[in-house]
Amino acid sequence: MSVDTDNILTGQVIGAAIAVHREVGPGLDEPVYEKMLSSQLLAQGIRHECQAALPLRYKGVKLDCGYRRDLWIESRLVVELKSVETLLPIHDAQLLTYLWLTPCELGLLINFDVPVLKHGVHRRVWTAERNPLATDPPNNDSESGKFEPLSGAVLAAAVEVHRTLGRACSAAPTRSVCATNWPCGESSSNAQKSSPRGFGNLKSRMLWRFRCSCAAKCL
Repeated sequence: MSVDTDNILTGQVIGAAIAVHREVGPGLDEPVYEKMLSSQLLAQGIRHECQAALPLRYKGVKLDCGYRRDLWIESRLVVELKSVETLLPIHDAQLLTYLWLTPCELGLLINFDVPVLKHGVHRRVWTAERNPLATDPPNNDSESGKFEPLSGAVLAAAVEVHRTLGRACSAAPTRSVCATNWPCGESSSNAQKSSPRGFGNLKSRMLWRFRCSCAAKCL
């Protein structure tokens, strides 16, 4: 889809959310806003799915991890709804995770618990490689050898999962743009570069915790 088409779609969805907010205001629960927004989208003829399942594939195995997108619109826009006093980084990270796992680049994070909805709408655009296997080469150091065999095997498995999934997500840049800059005609020059917080070195952290636990047992 073209950028213009995507902008039109996001503008329509934001317009529908504003219509709902004007009708009922802030203070309701997220599922209530979801049903109201779904009804508004249907009235506007916009195809969508509520609580769309998002299975995760790990090395070719399909896993049902419970991920669900609040709204999956026209098979190209993920919408995550909130009704909270203040949006937190974890809310943004949730949307970014869905964009990473979904074959689309556009996402909207909409918080209805604000006096004016345009202050609670944020647009995200995924710009990174989506393949979770495209990570750095395996680290050949053998810190896991310092554990007894069973702990070392568990640690090796955890490191492999982290390398396959966590590293790809933590290294992924995104463009963060306040969505109200798009449909309302304001300047979009406030685009920012952002990325999810890194996961750090899992093996080092687990080794440190193992040493601390051993030291505590010796006291």
